[in-house]
Amino acid sequence: MSIAPRRGSATSSLSVMMFLQYAVWGVWLPYLANYLQQPTEVQAVARVASDIDQLGAWMDTVQASPEQQAAFDLVRRAADAVPAAGEQPAALAAALGEVADQLAAIGPADEALPASAVAAEAARRAADLGKKASNLEHANHGLGFTGGQIGWILGLAGSIGALFAPFVAGQVADRFLNAEKALGLLLVGGGIVKFATAYATDYGTFMALSIGYSILYMPTLALTNSVAFANLDDAEKSFPRVRTWGTIGWIVASNAFPLIWLQTQLRGTALPPFLTGEAKPNDVALIVDCLKVSGAMAVAYGFWAMFALPRTPPKKDVANPLAFLKAFGLLRHPGFLVVTLAALPIAMIHQVYFIRTGPYLGSIGIEPAKIGPMMSIGQFSEIAFLAILGFFLKNLGYRLVLTLGCAAYAVRFGLFSIATEATSQSAMLAAVAMVLHGLCYGFFFAGAYVYIERLAPADIRHSVQTVFGIIILGLGPVLAGFYNQELDVFTPAGEAADYAGIWRVQAVIGLMSAVAVALAFRPGLPPSDESVEPAAHEVPEAGGAPPMN
Repeated sequence: MSIAPRRGSATSSLSVMMFLQYAVWGVWLPYLANYLQQPTEVQAVARVASDIDQLGAWMDTVQASPEQQAAFDLVRRAADAVPAAGEQPAALAAALGEVADQLAAIGPADEALPASAVAAEAARRAADLGKKASNLEHANHGLGFTGGQIGWILGLAGSIGALFAPFVAGQVADRFLNAEKALGLLLVGGGIVKFATAYATDYGTFMALSIGYSILYMPTLALTNSVAFANLDDAEKSFPRVRTWGTIGWIVASNAFPLIWLQTQLRGTALPPFLTGEAKPNDVALIVDCLKVSGAMAVAYGFWAMFALPRTPPKKDVANPLAFLKAFGLLRHPGFLVVTLAALPIAMIHQVYFIRTGPYLGSIGIEPAKIGPMMSIGQFSEIAFLAILGFFLKNLGYRLVLTLGCAAYAVRFGLFSIATEATSQSAMLAAVAMVLHGLCYGFFFAGAYVYIERLAPADIRHSVQTVFGIIILGLGPVLAGFYNQELDVFTPAGEAADYAGIWRVQAVIGLMSAVAVALAFRPGLPPSDESVEPAAHEVPEAGGAPPMN
């Protein structure tokens, strides 16, 4: 029997729903790419010889001082001992560690610039080899997937789920099953699949399980919005407040996991989440456990949703039994068409943000356990912008709010493009850029959800949400997979990634999207919330399926 809260008390259960919905996602998404790209033990062992060869080539060609040349002799003796270690990880770790120690001892004999430059490069190489030695010693390995493979896992898998969403979630919830029941069943199934994904070790299996999970999970993103809109009075005012709890859930989950599982010796700090600690030596290898945590959370959340959320029954007394076909008819509305087309490139750069930002932050010196907390700055910002979204929609209008959201993407990626050195200044600038995430997500995506909520007829609101979801979670990520592969031109094999180039391309796409919305978008909303047919170009109530926030 359903424990169905009355409308007056529904806001609290809807807020809990949003909290859990995004906690299930936030606990794994900021970290997974780092685990997937971390070399396997076999790959790490195989790369040692190449690392030593590259070090030798550098020492043979660099202009070093006589004192440094003498120090290089000690490095070469240590390097000569590496092949003797064979392919034993422990022995290789010890041999590499000795090479790193000898490199770290190199310093300039005087203040001459060439000598100082040699010392700086020696220190950089020492840190790199020392990290690799530690990874071998502590079995700190991942799955060793390529950037293209990671893009397909995080892009294609999710998009397939979004493409199924109108048929899995929209049609069922609009015509056959209570939305809260459909939500709970999908979450339980998805949680089981997500837990199993933690045990996949090859690309094919990992990809297949990721696709299966997305087919079950992606429709729930639209369903949470539709359940909220169906049970809120004055959705334009109330939805941003309820949706804010999703952001809080993301923040809590994405920060709690590394604090509890990837770090030790916690202490206070000035930056969110206001706690930090020392990274465990096998922190990257431990990231895989976030998939288990997410799966367990999803199962528990699913059972709660089925029995604790307000009853949201389908509308069966309608002329067209195929809700998703009627929902596609909204594309005849000029405003819906423009915002949907604009969402496509924004969804692409939004997807690439989650694929590339983790490794980018690592490249500027952010430890794996602190990448999630760094990215959560954007979620704290999102809370603030969601809180004021209703005010800006009423006073600036949909066109200007959506344009500002697109423009914020351009500014954020522009800031990333100039913060590419492993320095404290770059880390601070990246943190400032993260603040713009709230403006990006809150003004464009959340603004679009509220706009679409005003457009869709009540009998197809679940399906209209999932039609929009096809773009931002389906077609956008599919194209992002191809687009992300093209960005590999900035990450040549064996060389450091050119993140400045990657982020400049992202910024240009954001700017072009902002210009397109400013010039072409006209809301075309009816003067009241009375339902009318799509053909009349004035249709009211639904919400959008949110992308990764």
